[in-house]
Amino acid sequence: MGLGWIMNKVRSGWGDESEQADPALAIEQPPSLPWEDHAIVAATRAAMRSLGFQDIGAFRLARDPKIQLLAAYFPQAHFYAMTYPPASELVPVELCCQFDEMSGISVTNSESQPTWHESPGNTTVRMAQANLDLLFSALLERTSGQDRLPTSSETFVSDFQRALTRRVEWERRKELALKTLAERKAAA
Repeated sequence: MGLGWIMNKVRSGWGDESEQADPALAIEQPPSLPWEDHAIVAATRAAMRSLGFQDIGAFRLARDPKIQLLAAYFPQAHFYAMTYPPASELVPVELCCQFDEMSGISVTNSESQPTWHESPGNTTVRMAQANLDLLFSALLERTSGQDRLPTSSETFVSDFQRALTRRVEWERRKELALKTLAERKAAA
């Protein structure tokens, strides 16, 4: 009972995800966020609009209102964009798309901000301190010729909650597998 057992334990339950989001992971749409009018955030959002992104709105996690983001989408390529609270002179940005129900890619300029695509079967590309144009070019290049699921302002909340649920479930299963492995080692 080694790595194979752990991987089977981690994989167990995949595909059993309910279409209903975990209420603990619900997101709310407040009228505004305290940081969205900062000059650096406004400039980033203006740059997104000039590339063709359309604003969706402000969001925060219901159980942890400190987790906040501004969302947008690029309908021509089926990309979402999330802007997070600024950290000094950097506005953390994540551009992403979903290839199918279980896999996708995120490109971000943040070294530590969790992304939409942190779980297995997904790709996260971290380009520390990169500007929006570089992130956009990288996502276009890495998704060229690949089919993508559609994006829209109407589907953002459900798409985001499904991705968040996958990431949280993966983290929970990973922790469980590591705990079980540690217990087995201790018992040996």
